[in-house]
Amino acid sequence: DTMTFYEISPKVIEIERREFTFLSDSPAKNEVVVGDGRLSLENELKRGGPRGYDVLGIDAFSGDSIPMHLITREAMALYVRHLAPDGVIVFQATNRYIDLLPVIQRLAAEQGMQARLVSDWSDDRGGVNYWMSSTDQVLVTRDEELLRHPSLLVAERIEERFGLPTFTDAQHNMFRILKKRRDAAAHADPGRARAGNWGSLSTVSQWIVPLPLAQAGHSGSCDAMMDCPP
Repeated sequence: DTMTFYEISPKVIEIERREFTFLSDSPAKNEVVVGDGRLSLENELKRGGPRGYDVLGIDAFSGDSIPMHLITREAMALYVRHLAPDGVIVFQATNRYIDLLPVIQRLAAEQGMQARLVSDWSDDRGGVNYWMSSTDQVLVTRDEELLRHPSLLVAERIEERFGLPTFTDAQHNMFRILKKRRDAAAHADPGRARAGNWGSLSTVSQWIVPLPLAQAGHSGSCDAMMDCPP
C-alpha cells in the first residue's frame, strides 16, 4: 500500500517525526507532501496526471474558520480526477457550527456520485467519555456495492437542502449553512439532543455565529439575517 499525506504546515510534519512513530512504524510506503492540499493535487495533475487514489480523505473542517476552497465545485472535480473508478472520497465533516452535509451532498450529486453519512458517538457520557465528541464522516463514491457492505448499513442518506446554491470558488456563503443551536449542541451531547429538552427559539437568536467568523466576515455577506435562511 501507498499512503500520501498533504500537510500545509512544516511544523506539524516536524512534530510528527519527532514525537510520533505512526508513519515510521507503518509497513506502507508513505509520502508527505508539504503545501496546500488542493494546490498540491492541481500541480500533480499537471505534472504527472491523476494519482488514482482508492481512498482520498479530506480532513480540514473541524475549526470555526474552515478552508472553503476545499469544498467547492472546482475542488470536487479535482478530487474526482485523482480518484480510482471505484474509489471513495471521505470528508471529515465534524463541526460544531457549520453544517457541511448538504454542501457535500450537492457536490457529489453533480458528479453523479452517492453521498452517505456515518456518524459516531458514545451513549455513555460518564467518566472519560464526557470529553468525547460525536463525529461525522461523509463517504462519496460511485461504488454501489461498497455502500451495500454490512459494515456500512449504519450509513445514512443526506437530505438535500433545496434552495442552497452549489458552492463554487467564486460564490459561497457560510451564513447559509450555520447550524441551529440544537444541531450544534448535539455534537457535544447527542443524548440530550435526542431527548428533546429544548424550548422554542426566536428567528434571530437561533443561529450560532462563531466570533472569529463574525469578526472576519468570511465567505460572502447578507443584507440582513432574515436574508440568510438555513
